[in-house]
Amino acid sequence: MSIDREKVQQAAQKYVEKKRYDKAIVEYSRLVQADPNDARTLLKIGDLQSKSGAFPDAIATYDRVGNLYAAQGFALKAIAVYKQIRELVARHAPQLDERYAYITPKLADLYKQLGLVSDAVSALDEVATKLQARNKHVEAIEVFQKIVELDPTNPLPHLRLAEAFSRAQNVDGAVKEFGVAAKQLISLGRRDDAIKVLERSLHHRADPEQARIAAEYYVDKGTQQDGLRALSKLQTCFQADPRDLDTLHLLSRAFTLIGQQQKSIEVQKEMGRIARDAGDLPKFQQIVDSLMQLAPNDEVVRRLRGQADTAREN
Repeated sequence: MSIDREKVQQAAQKYVEKKRYDKAIVEYSRLVQADPNDARTLLKIGDLQSKSGAFPDAIATYDRVGNLYAAQGFALKAIAVYKQIRELVARHAPQLDERYAYITPKLADLYKQLGLVSDAVSALDEVATKLQARNKHVEAIEVFQKIVELDPTNPLPHLRLAEAFSRAQNVDGAVKEFGVAAKQLISLGRRDDAIKVLERSLHHRADPEQARIAAEYYVDKGTQQDGLRALSKLQTCFQADPRDLDTLHLLSRAFTLIGQQQKSIEVQKEMGRIARDAGDLPKFQQIVDSLMQLAPNDEVVRRLRGQADTAREN
């Protein structure tokens, strides 16, 4: 049965002017019954319910409006309504916070649609923080992963995700994300921050690649104490591959830093033998040249020099 919309609207407006909000809502509801997708009229009903102090009803009505706007492609209007819902819940109906927890993820999706990455990240971060407060760590990880997808080159989301994995006792996930964050920090020139992240990661598991990066950092700092720190990291690398020349080179430098030059030379001898056996003549000759400067009278070094000369002639 059709209704005279203009007549109903006039009647509702008269009730509003008299502050008879309950009767105005009844009239506006007739319009919504005739057209359930009438978002503008629903919005008026929500406003009147809010003025009447019927906040739970207002929130439910605004939720319908937000859903309609979002479905109709009016993202900005939907965002405005969803933000209004969040404000009403926070100020007047905190007991409904969990029931309407889905509003913030909806906001994040709408921000994403509009390309408002920072706003989307902020909304998702709020969701993840609340989930963690409720010890819902697996669900929080899923949200942090969405944040990483939105802002993949920022080390902070990777750190937040790594810590979330750590809380959930997912060591593989934590180590991976700590590693990503550390590499990004290094690329940004923030090596001091990167080493803190690597130390945090290595606390979870002795990862050879991360241990080597940390060792290189400490060796480059160049103090005796840093040399000792590098040695502790290089143990992991050496156990993983005792013939890796990069690891052995760092090991040699670390021994030099702590004043054990002879051990440094012994490591370089081993490097020479490995390069020789691998057929890497340029590397072999480079190592031998360095050894001849450090220990020209050492019998093993002289023998290696002879082998390098023979290889060069051939």
